[in-house]
Amino acid sequence: MDQNVLGPGPLLNEKGELLEEGYAFSMVRNFRRYDLKNYIKYLMERDFYCVVGRNFGISLGLMGLPGKTMINFSFIDFSTNQIHAGHFEKKHEKDVYLLSESPYQGDFIYEGEKGMELKITHEDDDGYMVSGFMPETSNRREDIHFSIKLTPTSENSLFYASKMKKKARWRICNRIFNLDCNGYCKIGEQTFDLSGSRATYSFDRGTMNEHNSLIWSLVEGEVKGKPFALNFYQGKDPMQTANENAVFMEDRCYKLGDVSIDIPIGTDGKDDYLSPWRLRSKENLFQLSFRPIYDFHGKARMLFRKNDFHVVFGLYEGSVRVGMHVYEFTSLPGFAQKTEVKWGLF
Repeated sequence: MDQNVLGPGPLLNEKGELLEEGYAFSMVRNFRRYDLKNYIKYLMERDFYCVVGRNFGISLGLMGLPGKTMINFSFIDFSTNQIHAGHFEKKHEKDVYLLSESPYQGDFIYEGEKGMELKITHEDDDGYMVSGFMPETSNRREDIHFSIKLTPTSENSLFYASKMKKKARWRICNRIFNLDCNGYCKIGEQTFDLSGSRATYSFDRGTMNEHNSLIWSLVEGEVKGKPFALNFYQGKDPMQTANENAVFMEDRCYKLGDVSIDIPIGTDGKDDYLSPWRLRSKENLFQLSFRPIYDFHGKARMLFRKNDFHVVFGLYEGSVRVGMHVYEFTSLPGFAQKTEVKWGLF
């Protein structure tokens, strides 16, 4: 598939419709809510941070909808299979959005009941400072404190823009990989050192209101002592002009063709998320296996939108060919996420 490379220019036309599909290795099209015109009522904004280490996984998701901002935080201890999670909502005026219009500027500050706090600020070195406190609840007896500094290791990111079937429905995403992670997460009296782990930040904006099923797979770490990341995406209605599949090696990015992400089927006829997955390149550029460690299953229901998702943490192994070089790796941490999104009255 010939993939369309985007250059600098406007994101939307005067009607609030996406001008062009494609990808780039930097955010070449700027997002502004004002440009959506009447379609802003369909706007959905999402910021997602994921930190993966050998013995733990952290996910922090922020979702902005008209009149509401939701926060989901999860810390998974692989050694004990324990999950420590918190969910918070903040209601506000329907025309107010608390998330930023750019992944490179604007801060997020939220203060809730019982001292609950979340701060995400941009640092002078283009990094991010993520800190917060989440008090104990009836379902979780420990307080959660965390302070995480995320520093980019490359100037590149993966930006893509895609149209949906319905008129003026579109989605953009800018993903920043291999962020160097330092800091801690304290669960009750136990403190986890995050130094040496890697993180990803995904900036996602769009006017999606269609049924969709998607799988996002990510592995990152070091190969031969150099920063390395693989990003794969498989959707029900993939773009015709580009995809989100890419390999990042040191400070360079390489585009990949279509991939197949195979989740095993259990004896009950449903996806068996904790059995080994297979990821294959249709161009024979790579073949990977994913060994799950923990499956975090969640559901979210709103008036017009219903999510059913699995965030699976685990270890990847395999090889990938980039040009004349073949990179092999074993036991690199990462995650895979499958999400079913449905719209309607529930």
